[in-house]
Amino acid sequence: MAPEKKKLDDFVDRLMKNDGLEKPSDAFMDNLMAKIEAQPAKSATVYKPLISKPVWALVFTAVLGIVAYTILNDSSGDSQILNALDVSQYSFNPFKNFNLEFSQTIMYSAVLFALMVGVQVGVLKNYFNNRLNF
Repeated sequence: MAPEKKKLDDFVDRLMKNDGLEKPSDAFMDNLMAKIEAQPAKSATVYKPLISKPVWALVFTAVLGIVAYTILNDSSGDSQILNALDVSQYSFNPFKNFNLEFSQTIMYSAVLFALMVGVQVGVLKNYFNNRLNF
């Protein structure tokens, strides 16, 4: 052992012998419990949804309105709005020359992966439910 480290150890040993451990007073626990009981009880946390019910109602009404408009609108294909926009000159088809073919190995591995994830989710959910319920 290096001499400096030995000196430091001896110094710490002397300090610990002289001071010892501090002990709380006899009434420490009673005082602490009295302070804890004196604090007002907090109410349960009330969680608010990110999207409120009126906003959901507005979204539902808008979607329902769009669906009703498309169903009840003139079905002859002579829509005044589309004629005014004249979108026939624009063509957007990003998958026009896109050919996607999977090999059998990829398909089997994707199905096996999905099955294994499903099994793991079920097992982990059961494990954590049992662990939290004691």
